[in-house]
Amino acid sequence: MTGAYTRRYFDKFLAGGEMHGGVAMIDVNQFKSVNDSFGHLVGDEALQTVAAAMQSCLRQTDILIRYGGDEFLLLMPQNAACLRLPGIDGKAKMSKSLGNCIYLSEEPEDIEKKVKSMFTDPNHLRVQDPGKVEGNPVFIYLDAFCRPEHFAEFWPEYQNLDEVKAHYQRGGLGDMKVKKFLNSVMQAELEPIRTRRKEWEQRLPEVVEILKEGSAYAEKTAAATLDEVRKAMRIDYFENDNLLK
Repeated sequence: MTGAYTRRYFDKFLAGGEMHGGVAMIDVNQFKSVNDSFGHLVGDEALQTVAAAMQSCLRQTDILIRYGGDEFLLLMPQNAACLRLPGIDGKAKMSKSLGNCIYLSEEPEDIEKKVKSMFTDPNHLRVQDPGKVEGNPVFIYLDAFCRPEHFAEFWPEYQNLDEVKAHYQRGGLGDMKVKKFLNSVMQAELEPIRTRRKEWEQRLPEVVEILKEGSAYAEKTAAATLDEVRKAMRIDYFENDNLLK
């Protein structure tokens, strides 16, 4: 109906093997009220419109799935930016106990120190040696954070990351140059986050109030949803006046 793949396709896709990339769950807000107010035909048209809008934004490798009702799944294979970042020491994941993380709250000099210490290709001993980019944490981080405009600002010798990778792979490009660029990229990306974090640290009472209001709204919504479930299952014993009729 919507032009998206079905949940059955998704189950077969998962059974087919491992996928590297990202998954997004998309829920159409207030869809039930559309069905209740205007009928299911109008609701179907709304879903078709939403699905068409999403399909128009996808890459060729992306897959849109109608997971059920008003819920969609977006599978994004080959999306390097969605992969889990390894630890700066080359371990499979970051761990606070291992001390191989970069924190959003860290000062610029701490980030620079960590980037300089990052694990790279252990066989890339000399500048002229060919290097590997696959599995190289420095390049994994660049895949995640680097944008085209960063080259014009921080490394105008190259047009894009593909050129940097090609140079590194054929030899002649040292690790410290790549790390220097990564540090510039990381600083540019994390500075607005760090600044915003510091602003909110000075407004903790307001943060607590926002969280309290959000929790209260969530509790109210959850209670209303639970009432609907009870009503649908006919276990709303004390609220149902027709139960004994």
